[in-house]
Amino acid sequence: MILRKIFRSKKETRNREKRNLVSVCNLLPGDLVTFKHRQLIPPVLQGGTLEITTVGTYQYEDGQYLELSLLSENKIQYSMGIDPQDPHATFDLSISIPRQDVLSIFNEDDFSDLWDEDIFPELVTQRIPPLYEGWLTQKYTQSICNGTGYFHNRDCRTEQLSLYEDDGSEEFRYHEAHGINDSYTITVEVWGDGETDVTADVTCPSDAIESLWPGN
Repeated sequence: MILRKIFRSKKETRNREKRNLVSVCNLLPGDLVTFKHRQLIPPVLQGGTLEITTVGTYQYEDGQYLELSLLSENKIQYSMGIDPQDPHATFDLSISIPRQDVLSIFNEDDFSDLWDEDIFPELVTQRIPPLYEGWLTQKYTQSICNGTGYFHNRDCRTEQLSLYEDDGSEEFRYHEAHGINDSYTITVEVWGDGETDVTADVTCPSDAIESLWPGN
């Protein structure tokens, strides 16, 4: 039994050593990512090292995208959206905005117009609380109204998903508003039970990654 445990431990060590992380496309739960000090990276994440905790998959008509949940050293949750097919593509960093903050950042009537397919409103940022420094820009224009997507609560990198089959995904509707600088986006996801999630998203270049570390 002892020899078996030692053999298994050595084998697991060799397997970990073989993992060479060259792109965010290879990240798995337990891995670490360190960001550079770049202007587009929100200040709270510049130079920071975060752990990948979970991996989910978003599915749209134009393809599949991974959502990596990131946990900071002070236990704050963020998200990273990546194209798993392109190791050199940009990636999105996201922070969730609760309802009370949404209504202090944007005019409530303008924000509710995102649901109106005839308006496509502008959203003007009324104030930027310190928590969202670097996550928001001054003005957004709606670009998508009532789009349809599907979320899979698992890593689907090795699967060929279909939009027309019941494969355990959860359908949602979504709205997007882009800043004058397309690096900034506000995304609203409305789920089947009525729950609504709002995020501020920042699109960053692939070279904004300082280091990738395999998990133990």
